[in-house]
Amino acid sequence: MAAPLLIPVTPAVMIAAVACVIAGGPWFADGLRALRQRRALAALRSGAVASLREGPVTVRGTVVLDSPLFAPLSGRPCAGYMLEVGSTLTTMFGRVSDTRAFRLATRDGMAEVEAATGQWEMAISSERTVGSASELSENLRVLLASTPELRWLVAHGGPLVLRERALLAGSVAVVLGVASVLAAPAIEMAEPIVLARTGTDDSAWIVNAPGASSPASSTPAWSIGGGEPFEHCIVSDGAPETWRFSPPAWRLLGTVLGPALSLAGLLVLAEAAGRVLDGGL
Repeated sequence: MAAPLLIPVTPAVMIAAVACVIAGGPWFADGLRALRQRRALAALRSGAVASLREGPVTVRGTVVLDSPLFAPLSGRPCAGYMLEVGSTLTTMFGRVSDTRAFRLATRDGMAEVEAATGQWEMAISSERTVGSASELSENLRVLLASTPELRWLVAHGGPLVLRERALLAGSVAVVLGVASVLAAPAIEMAEPIVLARTGTDDSAWIVNAPGASSPASSTPAWSIGGGEPFEHCIVSDGAPETWRFSPPAWRLLGTVLGPALSLAGLLVLAEAAGRVLDGGL
């Protein structure tokens, strides 16, 4: 007969045992997810840009816009931007960003990048210093009123330093994510769509990639986004350092301690149930 556990069966112990059983499962799942992500990133750690294939990939291509978005400082069409604002009088700074899904023209075909909620890494595309917020355009003043930090900087007064980081249309981008073949092709466009740009120069720009050989060449055949084993997609204007996105090693403890925690809770509950049955005989 197995020796009984030397743990008093009290309401507090019972509640703790139930909590261990409940917490062990998610802890194990998190550790397993971190392990899979570290392994996938290790396979891509060489930094070499691979061909499109199903599963985790790092691919390079040219940015093609799906919808109009303009960088706030340079006014150039882009797939996403981040505006960083600081002051020469204080160390406080703020930022505002906007990103859109876009297409990536690769050597293996057109891919639709679902990175609207992904992580973007972009170099500085434009920088400006102004004496006060009154020198900015109306659109920029609206952006500076979108977050509490930026509103505080404007109210504080003094010179402002604005830095724009944008992934411009036609530029080269590297995307790290999970690729899959689209189940159904996107609707083919008979001709490029020309959009009039709102501004002072009355210029226009083309949504589809210039120089496409045929309408079918702009039809995405692939989709790249977040998913197992990655938590989100990484969009960069250069080859991303994959080790920076690797989960911390301590999360791997969940693969061992998660089941152990659940097992400990089950043993305590089983001991309590056995004592109740023995007392009822």
